[in-house]
Amino acid sequence: MTDQLAQIVGYVDLLAEVDTNGIEPMAHAIEMANVFKDDKAATSLPRDETLANAPHHDERGYLVPAVLGE
Repeated sequence: MTDQLAQIVGYVDLLAEVDTNGIEPMAHAIEMANVFKDDKAATSLPRDETLANAPHHDERGYLVPAVLGE
């Protein structure tokens, strides 16, 4: 393991020799584009249609078992 660690430290030392003056920091090595659509307000389904296929519900929403207790 000592040899592997020495190789890693040697590589980091090699990278430290690279002149990075004038280079903007970046979060990704390649150009990234946002793949998500813009958030736009839209009308929702009516509550009764949304709850129609739920196995357990009341007039307000889905009913699920308590996980953390009450």
